[in-house]
Amino acid sequence: MATKALDPCSSMKIKAPDSCPSMVARAPDTSAEVQMLRQEVKTLTDENAALKREVSQLHKRASTGGGGASTKKARTAGQKKKLFERWVKALHRESKRHKINNAFGCEPFSVALADTGRWSPEDFAEIFSGAGEKIQPTPSNKPTSVITVLRFGSYEDVSSFFSGAEATIPRDGYEAQIWRRRNFNKSYKNCDAPAELSGMDVHYNKSKHSLSFQFSMELKDGSEWQW
Repeated sequence: MATKALDPCSSMKIKAPDSCPSMVARAPDTSAEVQMLRQEVKTLTDENAALKREVSQLHKRASTGGGGASTKKARTAGQKKKLFERWVKALHRESKRHKINNAFGCEPFSVALADTGRWSPEDFAEIFSGAGEKIQPTPSNKPTSVITVLRFGSYEDVSSFFSGAEATIPRDGYEAQIWRRRNFNKSYKNCDAPAELSGMDVHYNKSKHSLSFQFSMELKDGSEWQW
């Protein structure tokens, strides 16, 4: 009987040793890199948008005169005069509304007046630069305050300031309400007493762009109300 020859190759089973590394290639984990790239794109997009806004603002400034400076025209002499005359009329009106309780003699009082316009620092400087005595801010009094206080300590100072705009502000011709109260009775209006102007303080709030006045007044002698 013939013996079948064995193919030495057919019975060989080659087993990879356990210590051999896997031959399958693994793709690197790129999720972190993708996230970083997305963040960089977002940052660049934001910076680009900010640059576009800045360029747009520069174009607007250039079209209105450049440098961001105000291009508002200065008031004419006629406009300044009307402005000052408006303040005089307002002082007469507010003085008549002012109530003084149980006043006797030449008693001082003040009348507050607020200008309803919006005053930029340039507007304020145009009218009040170099005028009056600066009370605030000064190196010794609230040097960092945003509120400027100018004082015109006498009627002559106020009159000189108004005459610079060719406007007249009278010393007298004002009135204030005199109110009385007897015992525990309700207060009542006694009369309108004559008053005169003795000074003025100007208050300017730079942050609020607001302008107001405190006019110093005094009651004049008058036997018809001094009792």
